[in-house]
Amino acid sequence: MDSADTPLVTALKTLGKLPEASAGAARVSQAVRSVRFSTGLRRGWEGARTESSIRWVLADCRRSGIDVTAKTLREQVAWQGEPEDRVAAASWRCHSDAVAEMPPLNTKDLSPPSHRPVRAMLASLHRDAGSTDPQDYVREEAGILSEEDAAKQELIIEVAEANAPGLIVLSVLAGQWIMQPLSVDADRTIRDSFIRWLGTGRGFEPTGTAVLNLDSLESQIALYSAGTQEGMDAWIGAVADVYVDAMSESLRISQSVLAGRTDPLVD
Repeated sequence: MDSADTPLVTALKTLGKLPEASAGAARVSQAVRSVRFSTGLRRGWEGARTESSIRWVLADCRRSGIDVTAKTLREQVAWQGEPEDRVAAASWRCHSDAVAEMPPLNTKDLSPPSHRPVRAMLASLHRDAGSTDPQDYVREEAGILSEEDAAKQELIIEVAEANAPGLIVLSVLAGQWIMQPLSVDADRTIRDSFIRWLGTGRGFEPTGTAVLNLDSLESQIALYSAGTQEGMDAWIGAVADVYVDAMSESLRISQSVLAGRTDPLVD
């Protein structure tokens, strides 16, 4: 069967015709433009990506019940290269790996950027997530999945590689991953850093500075799991809104970096 005739591709094409597929993409595009061509990002995109990684790690720590501040994380990264806490360090490694694979901004190089294959990126993130575990076997077996998890990840890879609009791919990817998470301990860290990398690599969120609150979508997962056109349209709109909200924060990050200060609201 030709790849264009697979059930997944057919489903993605159907989703691409829903109202929010275009309306949501337009909202995200407008929000991205407000950041992409801002003075802060033009002059300090590398620092903005680093600060965004700090925010991702901070969210990961709070989710895990780890009491740490953004100020402390910044200081530890500056002086030691990464956070002291094991979970925070694993999250930092995942996001650092994702950022390292993002194309640079404001370059005169017109050649198309090289992209690490999706499967290789996921494998690398699994290793990053397990690399700080004190138990040898956990580090050595990072990325060796159960049969059930392997099947889930194969679907994630198929969706991520699909030739479909960015919002559709990321909406289905987020919905599928939230509805059927992997059983590995660092599942959310891997998910977050992978979706961050994929959105930037696809050019959907090219700045690499969006700190997405993907956990906020969990309360709406019934929209996705129902599988109806109405539910999927609302789900796509919800994912778009997560990106729009994140870009507002990205603008603050880039402005703070340009001014040589940090945001007191997250210190």
